[in-house]
Amino acid sequence: MVEYPVTQYGRDGLIDVVWVQPMNKPVVAFEIDSGKREKSIFKLLKMEVGQRYWLYYGVYSDIKSFVSHFDKEHLITVIDLPYYKNKYRENEPDV
Repeated sequence: MVEYPVTQYGRDGLIDVVWVQPMNKPVVAFEIDSGKREKSIFKLLKMEVGQRYWLYYGVYSDIKSFVSHFDKEHLITVIDLPYYKNKYRENEPDV
């Protein structure tokens, strides 16, 4: 699997997963993160696709509000993964 290149603000980046149709036309884009990454939101918004998904497995509780702050047209679907979020917390070392 190869990440899909995208250019934003004159800088190159990579989308984590992209589904393509024949002739290498992207149709769905996914970013996968455990942290609040504005860069991931901007990369998804830069993609010319019909569907954009952000799979989030971090500990921030109001991630959809965070995304909507940057995604004014609500083009990105946030998938908050609480099961993995809990597993992520369980594996954190005690401080």
